[in-house]
Amino acid sequence: MRKLQDLANDDEFEQAHHIIQQIHSNELAEPEDFKRYYYYQGQISLLLQDSPDDALFFFHRAYEQGSYVKNPDIKVRTNLTFNLNYLI
Repeated sequence: MRKLQDLANDDEFEQAHHIIQQIHSNELAEPEDFKRYYYYQGQISLLLQDSPDDALFFFHRAYEQGSYVKNPDIKVRTNLTFNLNYLI
């Protein structure tokens, strides 16, 4: 997940897309991992694939995981991106 986060933060969405395709949701154990997985799927869908409907789906899935996540940073980013997606 760390590599995926670094690539997304550096706007390297092509490489991030390649990495996230290799991650299977059954490999994720912690709610935090699910939240990050769905958040970055949403980012890739919106910024690389220009698919706001898919992005909204993934951001919503990440948002649903919010009550289980300890890291406030990813909560805030997901909430902001989720709301911003409505404006697009």
